[in-house]
Amino acid sequence: MQNQMNFINIISKLLIFAINLITNINQQKSYVQTNNILIMLIQLLFQYISLYKIVTTLSKYIIFFRSEVETLKIRYLIILYNLILAHQIRILKLKRIEINITFCQSMDKQ
Repeated sequence: MQNQMNFINIISKLLIFAINLITNINQQKSYVQTNNILIMLIQLLFQYISLYKIVTTLSKYIIFFRSEVETLKIRYLIILYNLILAHQIRILKLKRIEINITFCQSMDKQ
């Protein structure tokens, strides 16, 4: 359990780092690369932890975004949250379709 929490914290910090890079105006050339890093980190999160843990961990960081300049980072967190939610819903729909197909196939065999 402790290892999982450490993992969540490390990935969350890496996400915040990626968000910092994206919001940095001087880093225009590395925008695509940073975006890819962000996507990879999100995929890692999906593999290891639940939506609830991702959101609660990330929401802790919003508290530290105090200046007006850093409101962009909050926007990125909201976008990230929406991406995570959309991804989780898509996975649930796919699993439901798989279950339906399996059920139909088993009914056909009977």
